[in-house]
Amino acid sequence: MTRADRRVRHGAWYGAIGVVVLLLASVSAEAGGMRKSCNDETMRGTYIYAYSGYTVTGSTFTRFAVAGLVVFNGKGTSHGIWTTITEGQAAAHKGTFHGTYKVNADCSATETDTDQNGNIFHYDDFTSPDGREISFVQTDPDVVSSGTETRR
Repeated sequence: MTRADRRVRHGAWYGAIGVVVLLLASVSAEAGGMRKSCNDETMRGTYIYAYSGYTVTGSTFTRFAVAGLVVFNGKGTSHGIWTTITEGQAAAHKGTFHGTYKVNADCSATETDTDQNGNIFHYDDFTSPDGREISFVQTDPDVVSSGTETRR
């Protein structure tokens, strides 16, 4: 092997190492972004959502579905509209609600909403660090439901 061949081979080797180092740095930067700290401002804007679930009374499960939109103000309060349908009942069109929420540094959150009839609903939320998407589960007794919200 000539000296020139060895230089080419070493150059290719160092180039490959450089590419690996750049890829690892990129992956590390992305992983670091996942550790971004969240706060109430993370959940800000208009989100559309849909979810379904069951209410439980004794051994009876009653299905329901909800779709609507919510506006989070980035300061811990929200308001929105929804349409819901419960098995065996007529659809309730464009109900309204207002709520409060608190986002933790780890991007988990708690939310409490009150509808136009005074009914109160509780949720555990999990937002992406950029706030574009929220997954939630309702935490009220005798209700099994979850869904997602997407900022528009």
